[in-house]
Amino acid sequence: MSIKFCCNRKHRPKIGVIRVMMQTIEKMHTFDRAQRVKFAGGEGIVRSFKFEAQHWTYLVEMPLGQEPQFGRVGAETMVLLSETELRAA
Repeated sequence: MSIKFCCNRKHRPKIGVIRVMMQTIEKMHTFDRAQRVKFAGGEGIVRSFKFEAQHWTYLVEMPLGQEPQFGRVGAETMVLLSETELRAA
């Protein structure tokens, strides 16, 4: 079995792309989707997460409590939190 390398510049990876991939691998997310987490304001379930500005940001859904007299307004139970603000439940 032989490995062939392409000499065409179009097929070479750019250094910036490699650098970004290495940073992403070094900083894997701590929490997964559907995982229960706690934070200063309560607790909830991770719905999504995103790596940006060199840290992980999580969208956490808090459980609905009793419906208030004035009704509900949209996604009032969703909170955007940094990884440093969360801990496993």
